[in-house]
Amino acid sequence: MNEKVAGIIAALKERYPQSVCALHYEKDYELMIAVRLSAQCTDARVNLVTPALFAAYPTLEAMAQAPVEAVEEYVKTCGFFRQKAKDIVGACQMLLAQYGGKVPGTMEELLKLPGVGRKTANLLLGDLYDLAAGDKAALSEAGIYHVTSVAGLHCSFLLALVAFFVGRHRRRLLAGST
Repeated sequence: MNEKVAGIIAALKERYPQSVCALHYEKDYELMIAVRLSAQCTDARVNLVTPALFAAYPTLEAMAQAPVEAVEEYVKTCGFFRQKAKDIVGACQMLLAQYGGKVPGTMEELLKLPGVGRKTANLLLGDLYDLAAGDKAALSEAGIYHVTSVAGLHCSFLLALVAFFVGRHRRRLLAGST
């Protein structure tokens, strides 16, 4: 089984040598916001919504001061927009008040932010800090489980695949924020 896993990982590395996050962002907090919006929403939809949102609130301070109702209007098409808008504004306020205006670089600190769960935290750690948190239970994409079971592979393959993709910033595995 280990040889099979190693062969698949090698093929993935060859096929995706420079994997990048599918969400468009320029600043660390913009990625945090985009990932929050991606819960139950496609990356493509998020990438349509965020340019106007980030133009209306071009700084972390502006986003933190934004009325939640105004943010709701920008993110309405992403679904669950009321909670997402509340989380976005609250997380931006917390970044300013407790983290010096930067998205923190530890799982423990990230999980304190509104709307940030383990999958979001893993994605942020991978994309912003090039770290894999190593939490084997943090990622639970149903598609991976399906593929591994259909292929007759076991949990070791799943964990190796997840570790590879987290390490390579594969956004597809981390849809959602919890």
